[in-house]
Amino acid sequence: MEELQIKIVETLEELKQAMEIRRKVFIEEQHVPEAREQDGKDAEAKHILVVADGKLVATARVRMINRTTAKLERMAVIKEYRGKGIGKKITEFIDVFAKDNKIKEIVTHSQWQVIPFYKKSGYEQRGHPFYDAGIGHMEMFKKV
Repeated sequence: MEELQIKIVETLEELKQAMEIRRKVFIEEQHVPEAREQDGKDAEAKHILVVADGKLVATARVRMINRTTAKLERMAVIKEYRGKGIGKKITEFIDVFAKDNKIKEIVTHSQWQVIPFYKKSGYEQRGHPFYDAGIGHMEMFKKV
């Protein structure tokens, strides 16, 4: 990768691009039902879009749970760009966003296979494993 740009979505077109990445990863690849992936909470979230080498490759959203807690949701990286450090860059971007917005804790529901990734990014496990859309998850959190 030559150039990586991470930004907060500002236009309807950018939001559509983020939603297309989610469609590819969650609905088409992981077979999450569309009704489950489209949970009606996009309007209350900040969306992140990642461009690598001029191509849209990743997205995530951050939604406030309360005044000091944000939830990292719907992080998705296009298959051919996984393992290239993009997820790490997204979590770093969200850490800065959190500090800038006086957020004290970030929570996420990690799929089981990416728990090690979140641990490397400073998250800790909390609670018990659970299933969401037929996929194993674990709540994780990070103090900011």
